[in-house]
Amino acid sequence: MSWLFGDSTSRARRLVAQLSDSQKSAQAETELLQLGKDAVPALLEALQSSQPALRARASEVLIRLGPLATPQLITQLNTTSPLVQFQICQIFAQTRPREALPALLGALRSPSYEVRLQAAKTIGGIGDASVLPSLMRLAKDADPGVRVAAVLAMSYFPQSVPTLKDVLLEDAKIEVRQAAARALTRLRDPSTLPALIEALQDGRWWYEREREVEDLLQAILAFGEQAVPYLLETIEHRESVVRRLSALLLGKIKDRRALPALEIALYDLHFEVGETAAQALIGFGREGIEVLIQALQHPEATVRERVVHAMGNLPHPQFTPLLIERLQDSDEAVRLQTIQALARIKDPKALPALQALAIDRSNRTLSLAAREAIEAILK
Repeated sequence: MSWLFGDSTSRARRLVAQLSDSQKSAQAETELLQLGKDAVPALLEALQSSQPALRARASEVLIRLGPLATPQLITQLNTTSPLVQFQICQIFAQTRPREALPALLGALRSPSYEVRLQAAKTIGGIGDASVLPSLMRLAKDADPGVRVAAVLAMSYFPQSVPTLKDVLLEDAKIEVRQAAARALTRLRDPSTLPALIEALQDGRWWYEREREVEDLLQAILAFGEQAVPYLLETIEHRESVVRRLSALLLGKIKDRRALPALEIALYDLHFEVGETAAQALIGFGREGIEVLIQALQHPEATVRERVVHAMGNLPHPQFTPLLIERLQDSDEAVRLQTIQALARIKDPKALPALQALAIDRSNRTLSLAAREAIEAILK
């Protein structure tokens, strides 16, 4: 039949060209899969196309060919352009052939950071511990993105914990340290807890960039109750941010050993620390709520204010009557915070008290806030 269809190479090229045609692509893919390894050269040529969609379809076919394509892909990995090398690494990330490891290790030395990055990702997924020394070297690559890929690839290997701890504490780039935290979360080796707690106290993680500390917090949370003794120490740290983050974590873990420390933190001179402690205490149920009820009678207005704010953020049936009482607080800031808390809770039981404030124009600030709270509840 070769006289009808031409040789397999020519036929494969014609079929590959049809991958760009929405009406012919499905049939072309089926026929390319039938050609097997004879389709691979034409598909490799397509990986160099200027059309991203064609490159993507060619990659999909090569992935589906699996072992039939692997030998030719291995041959091309370190002898072709960086664009094709990158795509071959992506294909191997899906097919995970162990026989490709030597070629992938060679790709780790590519001048292209994108190839090094993708090769590292692929190697980790294959899961052969023999690659670990190469990944450790790559964790010192000049490009931060490559270091991130190497670090995440190491998360498959428990032997990488010492290196990951070093990266967590020493790398100059926050994104690489974040990757180390994610890798350590996956490995969950208890020996990493001291390093994670040390990182929590390092201002490079949270100074003017608190949103970026989430990976570290999740890594600590992964240890649950094991982290509590460490956090009971850091909740007394000199830096308010460390105290607040420690209170946050203790609130999420909900270990009763944290109750006394959170009660002390409730009265912290730094408002956000106290507010976080208040929110954490609510999560402990009756025991935590009793601490907050007592704090509502504290002589310091700032303590009462942070408790009220926390109650508004985490509604509870018991809070509405307590907050209604605070509408008569001696401090205007506490009364204003109470009105705003009731607006967030949206409990209709607060309407009569708020309506009384709304019509009392002796304090226009509170009157306006009460009207806005009523609108919020009635929506």
